Amino acid sequence: MLLRTDPFYLTKLGDPQGFGEYPERAAAGGPGFNDSYGGDLLAAFWGTDPHVAEINTRTGEVAWRYGTAGPGEGDLWDRLSCPVCALRLGLNEHGGGLTVIVDERSRVLCVNQAKETVWELGGASPGLVRSGVNDASPTTKLIEATGASGSPTFVTETAGGRLLVTDWGRSLVHEIDPATLPPREQKQAYLLRAEPIAPGAACESGIVECRGFANISLLLTSESDDDGDGGACTCEILGSVDAQTWVAESSVEVGAASPQRVAVPFGWSFIRVVVTAHRAAVVTVNDEMDRQTLRALDAEETELLTRLASGGAEEEAIRDRLSTIADEMDRLRAQPAQPVQHEEGRGGVRATVFVACAR
Repeated sequence: MLLRTDPFYLTKLGDPQGFGEYPERAAAGGPGFNDSYGGDLLAAFWGTDPHVAEINTRTGEVAWRYGTAGPGEGDLWDRLSCPVCALRLGLNEHGGGLTVIVDERSRVLCVNQAKETVWELGGASPGLVRSGVNDASPTTKLIEATGASGSPTFVTETAGGRLLVTDWGRSLVHEIDPATLPPREQKQAYLLRAEPIAPGAACESGIVECRGFANISLLLTSESDDDGDGGACTCEILGSVDAQTWVAESSVEVGAASPQRVAVPFGWSFIRVVVTAHRAAVVTVNDEMDRQTLRALDAEETELLTRLASGGAEEEAIRDRLSTIADEMDRLRAQPAQPVQHEEGRGGVRATVFVACAR
């Protein structure tokens, strides 16, 4: 598939060498202060490969990126729908800080350099914002659970450390205090959604970040990917604390008519699933005949007998063909036994893995 990415808002960052707007510190040999992970431009790209990238414009290299392509839908880790703006928030003595990403599909999230979520608003569980500067009990929702009700497009930081988010879907500007945002109460996503998997092949799902959620459930379903009797698969559930090293938590067999619900033990920061479609069963038997050819001849014979019963000018030709078919079938049945392999079921599946997280 041809990937197309289109940059939207671009944000200038400090000097990737670490001195930003303080070149005198370089001369003095002291540390620089900047908001860079190694690049000097933060860009949000939408299209068929949606992501946010920090780019070093001197070398053209990508110093940092959030957003990868892959299966699944929803608020998955390292996955964006339509990012349009990104803001670098906060500094430290080595540069860097946090990255606030505005995803136009009803989501605003803040991640650190390791791509761990610091806070997020939108998706399946809306967050809260101040409905007024002096409002002591902020209850106005920034983004509802449905994607059509909010479309954030831009974020900027105020002198007081708050964030202003433009929501063109509702013609509003929201003021957010990142220090007072409540934790997200629930998260739902599809790690896989009707993903076709060939017999014997494996498919890795998307990843959900579930740090801090005590209740994590997976619903595993599969169906045949063709008109055969396939649909069975093995789902291996993997957990990780850093999205790099993965440990097998459990393995579940799922049939076409037997969806499975699995509770994942608390403690993992990330969860993903590897689904392997069962191969078609291959059975070796002593066949007395070429069954495939016989089935074809039998079907042709049935069709010709139907045509013969209805009458017509082709009666003589039909009788000649029926005689030939009868001779061929007798010949096949008289053959000595031969070891023949048969496939029982075609295998291939369409797998769906739904995850629900709650505190």
